[in-house]
This record gives sequence, structure tokens and C-alpha cells, in this order.
Amino acid sequence: VPKIDDDDPFSLPLDPDLESLYTEWSDWTACTQSCGGGRRQRKRGCKNKKTVCKGETMPVQFCNPDPCPVAGGWGSWMSWSPCSVTCGTGENERYRPCNNPLPLYGGSCSGINVESRSCTFTKCKSLSSRFFGPWTLWSDCSATCGGGTRTRHRSIYYVRQRTEKVICNAIPCQENGMWAAWGGWSQCSLPCGLGMTFRDRTCTDPAPVYGGEPCEGQGSEVQTCFGGPCVDEDDYGVLFRGAGYLQYAKRGTTTGFLMVFMRVKLIQERGTLFHHTDDCGGSGIDDCDLSIMLGMAGRSVHLAIKTPTLKEPTKIISTTEVELDKWLDIFVIVTVSWAGMRLNDEGQIVRRFPVRLKEGLSFDGDFMVGANRFKQDGIHGVIAVLRKNFKVLILFNMKSWSGYGAPSDSNNVDKIQLPLDARHPNFKGKYYSHIFFRKSTYLQVLIIFYLTGFNGLLFFNGGMETNSSVAVTVKDGALEFCLNCGEKPLCRKAYELKTDQWYFLKVSATGNEGQIRMNDGDAMQIMCPAGDRYVPRSSIYVGGAGQLDWAIINELTKNNIFFQGMIDNFIVNDKSVTYKMASLIDGEGWTNTLGYSLADHVSEVYENERATTTLRCGVPERTTHSQLVRMVWLQDMKRVVSSPGTDISDS
Repeated sequence: VPKIDDDDPFSLPLDPDLESLYTEWSDWTACTQSCGGGRRQRKRGCKNKKTVCKGETMPVQFCNPDPCPVAGGWGSWMSWSPCSVTCGTGENERYRPCNNPLPLYGGSCSGINVESRSCTFTKCKSLSSRFFGPWTLWSDCSATCGGGTRTRHRSIYYVRQRTEKVICNAIPCQENGMWAAWGGWSQCSLPCGLGMTFRDRTCTDPAPVYGGEPCEGQGSEVQTCFGGPCVDEDDYGVLFRGAGYLQYAKRGTTTGFLMVFMRVKLIQERGTLFHHTDDCGGSGIDDCDLSIMLGMAGRSVHLAIKTPTLKEPTKIISTTEVELDKWLDIFVIVTVSWAGMRLNDEGQIVRRFPVRLKEGLSFDGDFMVGANRFKQDGIHGVIAVLRKNFKVLILFNMKSWSGYGAPSDSNNVDKIQLPLDARHPNFKGKYYSHIFFRKSTYLQVLIIFYLTGFNGLLFFNGGMETNSSVAVTVKDGALEFCLNCGEKPLCRKAYELKTDQWYFLKVSATGNEGQIRMNDGDAMQIMCPAGDRYVPRSSIYVGGAGQLDWAIINELTKNNIFFQGMIDNFIVNDKSVTYKMASLIDGEGWTNTLGYSLADHVSEVYENERATTTLRCGVPERTTHSQLVRMVWLQDMKRVVSSPGTDISDS
């Protein structure tokens, strides 16, 4: 694993294996400002001019972040001091402080801080020296600054003792500066991706005055920050305000089922979510050969299926209460024999029809979203994802596409940008993902994640050696990094985390060394005893694991909670996985409906109920021998057969 320069987070591109393609870095340019925060940059290029290098070629760093000196202003003059003599001519002085305002960051006031003037009293009387003794030496000043006195004495023979006092060291005392408390961190310099943030503190508790020493240390701190994943052109949805709808025309092909998935955020407790109809003629809302309507009634979701074959509509009513202003995943499937509804990936409610629907019935039909077929009873809310029969339905008109999947008509709906949680699956403390990658002697992971709970497994990789592993977990709100080279795990509390916030994490491990780095900041390292080595297996669990493997992971990590939150992207060595719209699986083998409801290709196969059917899964012709393929069998939405990841050979 290439060594990472801790002092320069820009010294490596995203892929360390490409370092050899670049020329050496140039020297850093001079900082654009001597104080107050400037920038400097350096450059490098490709050794081969015909090669396109991917990575950092012109990084920019902040420099000279200390605030610039701020001059102070003079305060009012103090009163004049007493005259230095009691007869004859002397002088008195006055001072003014540099405190209006106080200087900051090593600044000062311009001008003088002391004035003097002469003062004259009556001429001193001339007395015969035989009446006076000699003056003693002046005493030391009673204060080193801020105004003290010194005295001297002489005796008047046979009468009394005479004492003189004068002011001394009237210059105000020096006061060294002390730091005030740190201010809060600034907003990230970029709204998404990696940026910079800073915080300041002032040398004002107290400020240095009258020649006092300035505060020691830095007045500013700068660190990297992560604003979360950036939105893309897919991160848009539609807003319904009660009088809007989207209409989709028939596809024109025969199909034996209807599957609808939608992710919706409802604002009110009523309205029609969708109405699927075919061959309607009567004045009634469901006077059709086929009417499938999904709607809200109070805090429940109602599904109603009606055909001439059924004497009474078949209804399914959700048993869990719907929360308003929160994302709701609704999965509906209707066949000629039964219908099912699943909300928020909880247990599916199934109703079998009393009789099979009409022989040869096709579920292709007109599809109204956000209202019924009469364009009434609209919903108030936002739809982020809409799918029908495993295909995406576009939520707004696009100039580039007007075929199947695009609305044939729409009214009173607004295109809006969606928050990031609208298109990511939530692991919810019960889902996980299993990623396979190519065999390697090292492990490098980059993960972008969002936390909603204070405990759970982020990822786990078992090593080739018995009991060896790498694990990153969240325990009581802190990120813990564990490396086990075969003897016992060495764990370190790495970072304190907050919920409802995105993080950018890098982890690497090879041999007996491991390293973790948050938001491209300082790295934390961990090392196994000499002689032990960690070599990764070619699969990694993200968020949790299946029942058998989960028991082993629990024993090695002392963690029994699945990840709670969202993941945007996960890169392990040469394998990159995006979790936007991803399929996840729980410990019992059930998939989430967000991932299950989308497919590249769907084939409908109809067989007699008593027939024995053999299904075969083949590798797509476009797949090359260098790609990693994993095959998983599902019945309904539950995994029934799973084979390990396999490299495709040339044969």
C-alpha cells in the first residue's frame, strides 16, 4: 500500500496505483496573502503527454491563516501627576492607555503614551545649612509599574524630620495576552464534497497592552470538512398540491401482473396515490374491466381491486400507522390469483381472490398518479421514486424522451430538488450488503455514510488467517477501528460522530498495519504485534451479515447491531458500489422493496400450477472474463439460493 503523506492530503490521487503516471510536483507558489488566509498551489502533469491522467494535478492549499494585526486606539489622558518638587521648578506627567479599542493580533497604537510639563512653585527659602541634616538616598520605587512612590528624608536639627515623596514608574504595567475561547467552526467552504472549514479565537482575555507579550500559538484552525454527496440530475421529484396528477398511457403489451413501487412523503391524510384502470365505460369511479386504486384514508393506506369477476372489491388496509412528512415506501403487486402490499419494508399483507380473475386478463392499462381516473381526489405531498412492473416511470416531461415511461399528460405538479435521503435506502438496523472484489494482499476502503443511530457495524472483512479481520463499528456514538492479525483484535476509538450528518471515511490495512482517516483529515494508525499478518478475503460485509456469518462477526467484533443510517458510495480496492437506489437484504434473506422493484430485464414465464419448472441463470453475453459476477436466487422477495462470487474464466 503506498505511503500517505499526512502533512499533505493532496499528494495522492484517488487511485494510488496511478502515481507512477505523474511527473514530480512543482514547488508551492508564494502565498497570495501574508496574513488573514491566502492560497498557494503547485502543479504536476502526465509523464506521457498522450495519456489522460485522473487525479489531483493542481491542488490548492490555505496558507498564512493567522489574522492580520489590528491597530488600537488611544484612550483618554489620565490626570497630571503631582509636581516633582514642593518649591522652585519641577515637572509633572500624564499618561494615556492604548485601549480604545485594544490592539489585536500583535497590533499597537501609533504615537506617544506620556506627556510632561514644567511646574513652578515659590522660590525655595534659603536656610542656613546648619539647621538641616543631609538628605538620605531615595528609596526604591514602591511599584515597578502603574504608579508608585519613592521617598527620602533629612533631619531638621532640634525641630523635626522632613520627608519628600515623588511619583515613580507611572507607566502602566505590561499585561500579557491570553486566548479567549474558540469560536464555532465556519460553514464548509463547499455545499457538497470535500471542502475546508475554520474557527478563530482572539487574544483578548485579556489583550496584551503596554508592551505585554502576545498570545502564544495559533489564532485560527483550519480542517477539511465534508458537505455530503453532491446531487445529480436524478435527484428531483414532483410536488402535488391536491389538484395535480401525472398520467401514463398503456404500453400496448400483455402482462400478467401489476407491480408498483413509490417512495412518497405525504403532507395530508387523504387522496388517491394511483389509479390503474382498463376498459372503463361507466360513470362510477371503478366501472372498469380492471380497477386497482391505492389511496390514503386517515393514517392508513388502502388498496382496492375490482373486476367484473369479483362480486365485491378485494381490499387491503395497512396495519401500521403512516407518519406524515416522512418518506414512505409503498410496494403493491397484483396477479390473477392474489394481491399484496408492503409498507416501509415491513411484512407483506397478502389477500387471495375468492376466484381467479378473468382468463387472459392483461394488467396493461392507463395509470393515473396523484389522483383518480377522473383527475380528482388529489394528494398533497412529494413523490421521489415511481416504478411500474420493475421499470422506472419518469416523473416530469423530458424533451429527450417521450416514449413509454414518460407521462402522457400532467397538470399542477412542480419539479423540485430532493434531499439526499429521498433516493438512498436506509439500513434501518436490519439490512446489509455483501460485496465481492478481486483477491489482493491489501484492503483499501472509501465509504461515504450518514448516521441515524449511535451503534452498529459499518463494515467487516475476514482475513485469510484464522480469526484475522478488519472491522469498523459505531459504539455509543464513536467510530471504532479494529484490526485482528490472528491473535486478538486491537481496537481504537477513532472519532466522535454526530447523527444526521454525512461522513467521508478512508480505511486501509495490509500486513500488520492499519490506518483510518476521516474527512481527509489526520490519519490514525494501528499495528499488530510483529510476526502476525492480515491478508483480506475477497468479500466484505457492509452494515451487517446473514445469520450464520453474523454469529461469527458478533464474536470477533463484540457488536450485535446492524448499521443504522445510509451509505452513498462504497469503494473497496478496485470495486465501486453506489448505494443510491440499491438493493439490500436483511438477516433472514428478505430484500428491500426500493432495490427489488427495479430490474434491467424482466421475462414473464407462465406454467401450469402442477408443472415442475427448471430455471437457469446465465451470464449476459456482454460480460467479459475480467468482471466479477454473483448470482442470487429469489422467491418473491426472499433469497432462497446463493452461490459465492466467481471470476468468469476465458472458457
